[in-house]
Amino acid sequence: MSCSERRGVEELAAFDFTLVRSRLVQQGLLREEWGDLAILEFRRYLALRLLSPEPVMMLSAVVDEVWQMQPIADPSTGNSKDFVAL
Repeated sequence: MSCSERRGVEELAAFDFTLVRSRLVQQGLLREEWGDLAILEFRRYLALRLLSPEPVMMLSAVVDEVWQMQPIADPSTGNSKDFVAL
């Protein structure tokens, strides 16, 4: 793993997806008990995208819901990194 890949994975692991999780639950797109697991699976998917030399298909409807909500995170919180660009 290169230094930039390691840095990307570390940044992804440290990123706070609390706002994204809350919005998914509030909008009824995700049940409360599935929130943490959905975010974990989203992190795993993004890590695969980051590390894979080939495109990685998204095959999970739950991960797709997180994907769709992620860029909407409130920039006023300082929590607005757009991981979609990975």
